[in-house]
Amino acid sequence: RCPLPDYCPLMSSNFAELERELQKDPKLYSRTHLLSVTIDPKFDTPEVLRKYGSVYAAQAGDAQFSHWQFATGRADDIKSITKFFGLESWEQNGQITHSLSTTVVSPAGKVAKLYIGNNWKPAEVVAELQQYRER
Repeated sequence: RCPLPDYCPLMSSNFAELERELQKDPKLYSRTHLLSVTIDPKFDTPEVLRKYGSVYAAQAGDAQFSHWQFATGRADDIKSITKFFGLESWEQNGQITHSLSTTVVSPAGKVAKLYIGNNWKPAEVVAELQQYRER
């Protein structure tokens, strides 16, 4: 229900393109996993996320959500996750206003790269992930 086309819809479109790019490299694809986490858990139930995500995942060839998942959780947990990754969010006029970030987590479970905002391109993320190809 995000009303801004250059926010959540853009991020999901970028993830769909990232998913397609990763599929071109089976070895890299097998070592990666995409995760989109809602910041609106009151509205974004698993059913809502499945419906929303299915449009983007199908475009990316992952209709079964085997490589790219959409997650929700308890509001407290979501708040902790968003804080950890430097996101801010607040409710305003019945909508959630928020910042954006995309994080690459290394195979060791460490934050390897943090993209703030929505200016990253899927090719940049693929290049970042290729650094971990042989590790």
